Amino acid sequence: DGILPSGKKDNFGTIQPQGAMVSVSPKTGKILAIIGGRDYLNTKFNRILAERQPGSSFKIFPYTAAIDHGLLGPESTLVSEAINIDGWRPKEWTSGYFGKISVRRAIAISSNIAAIKAMLKVGIAETVAYAQKMGITSPLLEVPSIALGTVEVKPLEMASAYGVVANKGIYIPPYVIEKIEKRNIAEPIYEHLSSPKQVISPQ
Repeated sequence: DGILPSGKKDNFGTIQPQGAMVSVSPKTGKILAIIGGRDYLNTKFNRILAERQPGSSFKIFPYTAAIDHGLLGPESTLVSEAINIDGWRPKEWTSGYFGKISVRRAIAISSNIAAIKAMLKVGIAETVAYAQKMGITSPLLEVPSIALGTVEVKPLEMASAYGVVANKGIYIPPYVIEKIEKRNIAEPIYEHLSSPKQVISPQ
């Protein structure tokens, strides 16, 4: 209807708050939908390519690494409790702690301490390595808080990485352009070829 979305503008004239969404097919890597912001006429910045803290969605990597190495399973137990890592004292997202919980339960309730302990079992470097082979290309700082998603990555990378889990451990790089053809010529001058790679075990 030509009406800009409601909201306040910041010092740069950009309507706030902003958001982004990307949908990627896990089976093909095809990007199905992109929303880079609230209004393209107001701001042409594509936020699916902007590095942002992923928060708890990053917890998939320490758990995947630990499970893939056989160090944890769904029914393994972790203890949500006060911990101190070289002066860093992380807390749960709620007041207090959850105590002894299964990995399955820890993932379901998004326990911060359990995710950190999963990462410490496999190591920070290996957690980063799994994130990278599952599709994260942004530079990752190897710090303990990475388990809680404090290091910035792109939403498109996260969508592709989650696709690995949905696609039985196979990573397929995301793409937008499927084919380019000349007018009245059947043979394409460009056609996308996927390059699937088994990066984690299907189990």
